[in-house]
Amino acid sequence: MARIQFFRDNQRIDTKGLFLPGYGYTDFIQLLGVSGSQAGAYTCDYWKTESGREIPSEMSRPTSVAVTDPDPAPQLTVSPQQPVYITGEAVILTCSAAGTSIVSGVRFFRADQEIQPKELPSPRYNYTNSIQLSGVSRSQAGAYTCESWKTESEREITSKRSQSISIAMTDRDPAPELTVSPKHPVYITGEAVTLTCSAAGTSIVSRVRFFRDDQEIHSKELPSPRYRYTDSIQLSGVSRAQARAYTCETWKTESGREIASKRSRPISIALTDSVPAPQITVFPKHPVYITGEAVTLTCSAAGTSTVSGVRFFMDGQKIHSKELPSPHRYTDSIQLSGVSRSQAGAYTCETWKRDSGREITSKRSRPISIALTDRDPAPELTVSPKHPVYITGEAVTLTCSAAGTSIVSRVRFFRDDQEIHSKELPSPRYRYTDSIQLSGVSRAQARAYTCETWKTESGREIASKRSRPISIALTGLPEVPARCDPSSLSKADPVFHTPLQPHPSP
Repeated sequence: MARIQFFRDNQRIDTKGLFLPGYGYTDFIQLLGVSGSQAGAYTCDYWKTESGREIPSEMSRPTSVAVTDPDPAPQLTVSPQQPVYITGEAVILTCSAAGTSIVSGVRFFRADQEIQPKELPSPRYNYTNSIQLSGVSRSQAGAYTCESWKTESEREITSKRSQSISIAMTDRDPAPELTVSPKHPVYITGEAVTLTCSAAGTSIVSRVRFFRDDQEIHSKELPSPRYRYTDSIQLSGVSRAQARAYTCETWKTESGREIASKRSRPISIALTDSVPAPQITVFPKHPVYITGEAVTLTCSAAGTSTVSGVRFFMDGQKIHSKELPSPHRYTDSIQLSGVSRSQAGAYTCETWKRDSGREITSKRSRPISIALTDRDPAPELTVSPKHPVYITGEAVTLTCSAAGTSIVSRVRFFRDDQEIHSKELPSPRYRYTDSIQLSGVSRAQARAYTCETWKTESGREIASKRSRPISIALTGLPEVPARCDPSSLSKADPVFHTPLQPHPSP
């Protein structure tokens, strides 16, 4: 029977008998999980049996089995360290090899596929190598590992693989919508402005933040995340310090990391000062006006701002508006010609300027009230005795009688429109009669007589309409002749007569 023997360092380690000897044969032994104790010089021989005698061959050429340990796994680290990464972020993976062996190179793997080897020009005991995933994308998501290798007896021997690091990816949520209310190209100092951030998308919103010139000014964490959310901040009494660019963003929480959305479109808050209230004046100035009088209202705008227009209001309703062709300081007037009851009320005015396309009105002026009253009806003027003509020297009594709804406070008499008598009543009365006596009437008194009464309303004395005029015509007594002959008188004898003069309406 033939056999084959294996030796390590001349110590037999395996023998195998051949039951069917042949001219050619190959045998092997397997060193499973070779270790340091199995290192050595290996040889083999074979034996043949001839005529009952075992005859050995010569020993084979020895083969040395040298054993070395693999290097320990290098350490793989990531910076920044996050549970999930945002598309576009920069991520650095670093493989650090340190140990007793000399490192010849480092390899990086993604999903066990080599992505970047690096061989060192001169082997080192310690080595660190990094790769940068600039603007990391979905295609770069996966499990990363690394290994180092050394060259020993011309063989490349790799280390164990590092522990894996998973790069998980997510996208930023789309930018929320930032809106402003009220919407103006420019705001007036002191106005209330509301900014609203509206988020709607596929992600669950967990936080909303507002920014002014990229500085966070408000943050709100939601008690329970939502798919849709709206949050607002109010700039109460907006000031110069708040005239800035505003943005907002939402946040979602993914794998424990807070991830901001893209920033909203910015909204700029531009400010301008308010326009000071103009001054409204009235001419003539009375506490009360008589129906039919002419009244002029004037609005005077003066201040630092230029004026683009003027408006007048009665009881809050616009009655007149005037836009100026070129802004400047301005005074405008309206005339209430023949003022009537329908025009009685409180009058105000305002000015406005245009800034960045927005009309900015001033505060309303202090109101001026136009109160109206009617003249009392004309009193009645009577004469006693009543004759068509009076004789020079006769006594004539003129009586002015007032009766109406108003309270009479004064009575005046006029001769040819010239005041000849005035009497103020110690206590105003609803009815009053006053008289004047022309004692021994003369030619100088032969005129047209009228009278009027006065009432006092809101401190203003207001005359009634004039009475119907009464004319006093005079004649002299005829001379007594030496002999009285009535037949001597004729129709041609003269009679003195003062004609009635018409009185103009007041």
